[in-house]
Amino acid sequence: MTRYFIALGLTIVLEVPIYAMGLGRWAKKTRREASLIAVAINLITHPIAFLAIYPAIDHLAGGVAALTITEVSVAIGEAALLALRATPAAVALTMSGCANIASFALGWAIVR
Repeated sequence: MTRYFIALGLTIVLEVPIYAMGLGRWAKKTRREASLIAVAINLITHPIAFLAIYPAIDHLAGGVAALTITEVSVAIGEAALLALRATPAAVALTMSGCANIASFALGWAIVR
């Protein structure tokens, strides 16, 4: 379980500043509001991704492919959650994509 909390912590440390900057600029959220939204979104999507999606796909596709599928799924889910917070769709997809590309790069470096 320690591995999970390390992964969650790294994800939050990496993604929250990306969301805070982008949502503050393009969705007119305060940095605090954007940061809280980013943490909440990660607390929803991360356990699903790390504890369910990735392990299920890893057995079928293997490391990097499983990570790619998981991150794309999470990016779509996070964009949908952002849209629920009155974030324009283009901003939601862009911010989610940027945050999850960063997570993918870190995850890939760790998995390899």
